Amino acid sequence: MRAQLGVQDEEIRSMKLSLEEEQRRYTQLQQDTHEHTNQLNTQIQQLLLQQQDEQTHNQRLQSDLQECQSRLRIVEAELQSANNKANNSEHQLTQLSLKTKNEEDDHSDDDDDGDAGDEDDEDGGPDPWSCLSSSEQLQQQIFLMNQQLVLLRETNRALTNQLEGGGASRLTEASMLQCSVGKECQRLRDSDVQQRQKLEAANHRILELENQLTRKDQLIQDQKKLLEDTKAQNRAELSACDSRCLALQRVSQSLQTEMLHLYSQIHLETHSRPQDVCGRPNGGSVSLPVAQSSLRPRPPLLLLSPLAVGSFLEQRARQLFGPTNRSPEEEEEEEEEEEAEVEDEEVQSETLLLDQEVEEATLLSENPQMTPPSLATAHSFTAFKPAALPQVLPPPQT
Repeated sequence: MRAQLGVQDEEIRSMKLSLEEEQRRYTQLQQDTHEHTNQLNTQIQQLLLQQQDEQTHNQRLQSDLQECQSRLRIVEAELQSANNKANNSEHQLTQLSLKTKNEEDDHSDDDDDGDAGDEDDEDGGPDPWSCLSSSEQLQQQIFLMNQQLVLLRETNRALTNQLEGGGASRLTEASMLQCSVGKECQRLRDSDVQQRQKLEAANHRILELENQLTRKDQLIQDQKKLLEDTKAQNRAELSACDSRCLALQRVSQSLQTEMLHLYSQIHLETHSRPQDVCGRPNGGSVSLPVAQSSLRPRPPLLLLSPLAVGSFLEQRARQLFGPTNRSPEEEEEEEEEEEAEVEDEEVQSETLLLDQEVEEATLLSENPQMTPPSLATAHSFTAFKPAALPQVLPPPQT
């Protein structure tokens, strides 16, 4: 029982240690999760700030692009108007060239008509030199505007390429950042789910350990109670055994006194008979058969020998103080064994008595006045007067 209690104490101690280890791991896991979450939140905030900066830069570039496109449209409109003016001027120049050719042809035919026509031209028609100068100016303007248009196209192309390249890189970077942020958020969600699952498992394990601990405590209390009950029962059995031992001692003392009393009576009877035989006159030749006849009839001595008395005491003790919960078959077997032991003891006692009688007969035949050894040994018990036998009480039933 003590070994079981020690083993259970060791199990409870190991369970408490494992519970403390689980709680320590759980707190460490919570701290790590909190720190990792804070780090990820700071990284997400930094990425969001970078994304906002990139968005503002992209908006600024888009505004520049829109401004360039508006300027390009204005320049294209101016170029279109200049082209229109140039076309008109060219058309006028062609018309003037045709008119000059016609006039030259007409001048060769008729000078008078030519003079009149010159006067008419000076009065109402357009001046060709002024038209030529205006056309040259228009051509110069067209050339300058074409150069400006080319420059604007180059700048527009460069800005467009820059915007497209920067926008693509920004878009790719923003998409990569969004993808990384999404993956990180998903990983955080998964880790949160795992941490919650671990927390639930740890709580469940803690509950199981607490339940096991309570069961172990209850079992220990039950075993302690059983131990106390067993101790009380053993004390009661011990007291009963002590009372039985005392009763057996009293019974053995009473039986010993009875046995000594019987031996003294036997000694007195046997001692008185040889004296009667030896006290007759002229009994030198007659004393031997009388002594032999007086010594042989001893059936009570066979029953009251020490072996028979010991077997009787053993039987009596077994009857009084033997276990009560035996089966009839066991009782029959024990009775048969006891009967066999009693028979063996009686046979041994008979053989011993026969040998003793033969020795006494031989001694008496050799020396008729000699006292037999059995009578001499029994003479010491003559002065003993046993007291009354005490009443033996039955043992208490447990």
